Amino acid sequence: MDDNHGESIEFQEISNDSQLNDIVRNSFRIPLTSKKNYSVTIDNVSHSLVDIGNMGIALELTRDMNVMVGDRLLGCALVLGDETVENLEGEVVHLSPGRDLRRICGIRWLEPGASAVQTIDSSVRALRKELLNPNDASTE
Repeated sequence: MDDNHGESIEFQEISNDSQLNDIVRNSFRIPLTSKKNYSVTIDNVSHSLVDIGNMGIALELTRDMNVMVGDRLLGCALVLGDETVENLEGEVVHLSPGRDLRRICGIRWLEPGASAVQTIDSSVRALRKELLNPNDASTE
């Protein structure tokens, strides 16, 4: 394959090498902008999710929500369709520009319990399957 400068890029098959596990991304965020039954409650205020991954979420901040990177959020409740995971502790890991002058807030879960991990992983797997197989997707 030639680029615009006449140079070529060579592709090489990746072997099934266990050393690659350290460099291959295993966690992906699933977009949720069209999902209505997915939200997080922080300080008794419900927020729609922008996306979700196995270890965290992103949400669009409301104007009255003031958080900074590094802030800890206690007692969060994550609603995943028909499931709810309660008493999660999160840390704000990023604030990014969003639409309409709003900010996107990334939250990483800190030491979730085994039951919470299982529920979140199961939901993310189902959402990933829906995303990759749109013909089988259901709208919630």
